[in-house]
Amino acid sequence: MESGQESIRTSSEGFLEDFLILILSPR
Repeated sequence: MESGQESIRTSSEGFLEDFLILILSPR
């Protein structure tokens, strides 16, 4: 089933977004 691959993609995108937010977030 391809649904498994899509789930992995979504997880990767979410991780990248969180990573970028941590870098861009002014602390």
